[in-house]
Amino acid sequence: MEIKEEFQLLYRCPVCGDPCEAWTVNLPHPNLSADGENVEVSTVLEVECESCGQSSDVTVTAHLLHWSGHISGDPNTIVEITHHDYREDEWLEELEPEAHPYSNYTDAISEWRKLLNELGEASETSGRNRMLLVQLFSILEAYLSDAVVGLAHQKDAVLKSIIRWHPDLKSEQVSLVSVAENPNFVRELVVAKLRRTQFHRFEHVNGMLRAAIDLHFLPSDKSARDKAIEATKIRHACVHRNGRDQNGRIVGITRDYLKGLADLFNRRVNELDRHIAKMEEESRRDVFIDDLVDF
Repeated sequence: MEIKEEFQLLYRCPVCGDPCEAWTVNLPHPNLSADGENVEVSTVLEVECESCGQSSDVTVTAHLLHWSGHISGDPNTIVEITHHDYREDEWLEELEPEAHPYSNYTDAISEWRKLLNELGEASETSGRNRMLLVQLFSILEAYLSDAVVGLAHQKDAVLKSIIRWHPDLKSEQVSLVSVAENPNFVRELVVAKLRRTQFHRFEHVNGMLRAAIDLHFLPSDKSARDKAIEATKIRHACVHRNGRDQNGRIVGITRDYLKGLADLFNRRVNELDRHIAKMEEESRRDVFIDDLVDF
């Protein structure tokens, strides 16, 4: 089944208070065939907190123009719901993999650092700093997407590993007719899914890269790891709430914070690029040895 849309659910665990996140493709849509008073449709999902293991029932209601949610039995505990609609993204499937994702990244991050020096402010409530953070994430996500898509497009072993690991792809059912008519059907299916991946979901990316190429994207150092994961929550606040947390308070983003975060991202990108370069070198060596044997 091709995924046309996904829903991201965010709330604070009522037990431990940590942020909880869940993704699903199975939320109802409003009943457009009904009269105006009965258009809403509700459902209940079970979501588990990764920090303390507490399971909570979340009531989600589809309205005419949006979705709303709360912890079942506690309407005051709001669940934020973001709808990701991929139905207009078919053109992505026609794109060839980027030939030079790392050089594209280094060019973009160099320009970003210039903008940080020119526009970044010491104040942690600066709107400029929020825009710079969102742009920084965009640069990183573009590199990760291009790098992973390139690996899946070029290397059968990586493609198979991603399929075996991926929560959606490993249970994907396809027809033999589709496979017979298009020898590249499976590869195209995986690449299409990867192009729609939210690459700021670092724990998801970390699991995929670990399974596909035996590399941890998230740093092993706990403080650095926590900083990277916390940054994704700040990004969400900037993109979806104009820089405010769930309580309406402005999240603090200083110029120094942005510089440190960019340095952290840069170290992770450099390690991934070195790993990919090593894989390419080993592939070329294997081909050379095979050619010698054949000769």
